Amino acid sequence: MEEKCTIQYKKYLQNFIHIFQYINIIFIILGIIAILAPLEWGFKIAGVLLVVLAGCISYLMYKTKSFELSFDQESWSYRNHSYRYDEIKNFIQTDRHFEITTDKKIVLDIMNFEVESLSEMLEVLANHNITPEEKENTSALNKLFSYNNMRTISLIFAAIDWIYLLFAFKKVSNMLFVAGVLSLIPPIFFAIFYIYRLLRGDLEILDKLSTNLMMVFLLPIIAGFIVMYTNFSISNFTLALVVTGVIFIFFMIYYTMLRTLVASPAHRVFIYYVLFFTAFVIFWSNSTLPPDHVIVSKATITNKRYMDASMGKGYQLNARIPGEKVKTYNVSQNIYNHYQKGDTIEIETKVGIFGISSSEIKKS
Repeated sequence: MEEKCTIQYKKYLQNFIHIFQYINIIFIILGIIAILAPLEWGFKIAGVLLVVLAGCISYLMYKTKSFELSFDQESWSYRNHSYRYDEIKNFIQTDRHFEITTDKKIVLDIMNFEVESLSEMLEVLANHNITPEEKENTSALNKLFSYNNMRTISLIFAAIDWIYLLFAFKKVSNMLFVAGVLSLIPPIFFAIFYIYRLLRGDLEILDKLSTNLMMVFLLPIIAGFIVMYTNFSISNFTLALVVTGVIFIFFMIYYTMLRTLVASPAHRVFIYYVLFFTAFVIFWSNSTLPPDHVIVSKATITNKRYMDASMGKGYQLNARIPGEKVKTYNVSQNIYNHYQKGDTIEIETKVGIFGISSSEIKKS
């Protein structure tokens, strides 16, 4: 062993920091453009969040770059400050961290540092009769995210998802707010669990729960899309899809650099989840939050039709606003049965915070 060892970040993390030095500049530029451009205020909020994200990434990069920890035979140093070995008050090892306590606590995330440098550190410290005290992670989050607990919770959520999906097809659940809550809460909860276990390297648990995770991630969001489709006629969403694509590409880069699990079909579902989830959040918030403006138009029904499927029916009315072409509107069964061909109807078109317009036929 060399006389001196330096704790180094893993290669992927160093590459991540190097690449995001440039991506961060793009984030800031895009955020400022979104804030200053004549866009709907939903994009301005997204721009502010993008600038905040860039600031957080910059802070993490600064902390990582300024991290300097080295050990030699005489002393050890942290950020250019030297310490004697007898100044170490506590040296604790958990399943994820090394914690060295002097006048301050230095926490080393085992997953982020090269194994060889950590092994050399342990050898140097052992030569000075300093060995780590093993300590079990007893945090509430670790207990909640244990395999047995998450297996039970995932089965419960998976059952709820299947029932919700059936209700969506049968149009029992036709309230957009309820659809949003059911489509947002379970995936967010399991996304936190997924990222937590991924960062800890607990891949075996993720493999065992991969089928349940797929259902909890995707089924409620698909059901939410069905609820929106069967109650609203949504259009003008190109810009929102572009934003979704940008977020998806960013997360794809981050995920690929963080782990190579993206090559595994069992874990690739999480990438798909990010794509569907982002799109759903944009559509749902656009239709649920107070609209930018509302347009009410009179129209005449030119035709009625429904699409029969094994799990339900899709009801549509064709109507013409004076001076415009005939358009197709998705409606509920109640609205479909209430109107006949030739009736005059009132169409309420809401332009939401992301510029997406959704049209709804009101029952007179």
